[in-house]
Amino acid sequence: MEFERMSHPSVCSTKMKRLPNFIGGLLAVTLTVASCQGNGSDRQRYDSPEKAAVDYVLNFYQGHADKCVDMMMSCDSASDEYKKVMSVLFKQSAHAKSKAGDSLLAVEMLQEEVGEKAANVFLKLSFNDHHVENIVVPLVWDGKSWRLR
Repeated sequence: MEFERMSHPSVCSTKMKRLPNFIGGLLAVTLTVASCQGNGSDRQRYDSPEKAAVDYVLNFYQGHADKCVDMMMSCDSASDEYKKVMSVLFKQSAHAKSKAGDSLLAVEMLQEEVGEKAANVFLKLSFNDHHVENIVVPLVWDGKSWRLR
């Protein structure tokens, strides 16, 4: 009797209808996990040197050290240990500036020198204590994006 009920067409078709949902859910979970592995393909892309330079400065002052390291082309072939050290150095430097009262208020582009594969972006940084710093952010084109040298 039990065997007959399980082989009944309505029970079998219900199980078959659930299979695509299960496979779809499994595929979604697999793709989500794979996308979190981080091989640089999820890196922010910049088609403008100005945008890359401003984002670098904002990431630095907001304490996003890992994003700063990710923006550095020179770290692409570096070991994970080296990247961790660079991240710590960024965090320490940002912490020292914030401890000194250097809260960034505004970033303004002054000038941009753009070549075929390199650029220098001159920025004016304004701080809460009314002092101003002018900096140069050197960038290179990696074939897909502007990045820190």
